[in-house]
Amino acid sequence: MKNTKQLLVIASIAAGISVSNKSVHAQQPATNNIAKQPAYNYNICSNKVVKPGDKGSIVKDIQSALNLYCGAGLAEDGVYGQYTKEAVLEIQKKFCLKADGIFGPQTAKALLKYSSNYSIDDSDGFSPVSADIQKKLIYLGYKIQLTGNLKSSDTVAAIKDFQKKNNLSITGKIDTKIIDKINENINYISDETKNFKSNTDYYVMVNTSGHICKIYQKVNNSWEQIRCFDVFSGEINKGIYSLGLQGNHLNFNGVPMENFTQIDGLKVFYSSADDSGYGLRIANENAKFLGTLPKKTSIKVF
Repeated sequence: MKNTKQLLVIASIAAGISVSNKSVHAQQPATNNIAKQPAYNYNICSNKVVKPGDKGSIVKDIQSALNLYCGAGLAEDGVYGQYTKEAVLEIQKKFCLKADGIFGPQTAKALLKYSSNYSIDDSDGFSPVSADIQKKLIYLGYKIQLTGNLKSSDTVAAIKDFQKKNNLSITGKIDTKIIDKINENINYISDETKNFKSNTDYYVMVNTSGHICKIYQKVNNSWEQIRCFDVFSGEINKGIYSLGLQGNHLNFNGVPMENFTQIDGLKVFYSSADDSGYGLRIANENAKFLGTLPKKTSIKVF
C-alpha cells in the first residue's frame, strides 16, 4: 500500500510505449514486470543528490517515478544518462525549480507533492498512458482492448466496475489507490495458485461476486491462467468441487441445456438461452471448452 513517506509506489508502467506523442528514450531495452515493482522511498532518498553519470537502483526508481507521473518514456535501466537528465530538467521547469538536471532533495519533494495531489491519469498532458495497467485489468478478467489508452470506453468501464467492486470512488480514472488495489488483487491470485490442489493438470475458479470463471493449467509445475469468461446467471454454494459428468444435451425445468459439465449433484456448467435454475449458465463456446477438461478437475467456488 502507499506509504505517505514514499515518493510513489511504482505499480504499473510499460516503458516501451509511446506517451503523448513522445518516443521512448531507450538507453537499453525496457521490460515490463507485473509481479514486482520497485518503490522510491522518499524517507530514504530525500537527502540524496543523484546526477548524470550515476548508476544503480536509486536511478532506476527515479526513472520509474518520472515514467509513472510525468510520462517521461524512459528505459528504467538504472543509468542516469542524457534522456534521464532531460526528463529531470523538464519537471524542474514545470515545478519552477532551478533547472540543472540534478535530482536532489528539492526535486524529490516537489515530485512527492505532485504525486500526492494528482491522478496519474489527469489530462494535463503530463501523465503516462500505460498499456501495462490494461494488461493487469485483463489479467483480472476484464475484456478490454490492449491499446495503451486509459480513456478508451471499454477501459473506463472496466476501471469503474473495479472501483465499484472494491469500494473505491467511482471516477473511471487510474490513481494510486486503484493501482494499490489492482496489485493487491493480483498478489492475492498469485498466492492462491500456490495452494491449488487438483487431481488433474487443470483448476477451475468461480468468483460468485464478480460472476467470473477462470481456468488454470499446470505448466512446468506452475499454474497459468488459460481462460477467463463471464458467468451469466446461477448460484452455487461456496466450496471445493470436482468436474463430473459431461454431455451435449440435458433438460431441466423445461429448459434445454447444451454442453453441460457437472459441478455438484444436479448443478452444472451449461449453455442455454434461459436460466434453468441448476448451476451456472455460460456462453456455449466456454461450455464446450469445459467439456474437454478431464473429470475430477478441482473447482473452487468463492
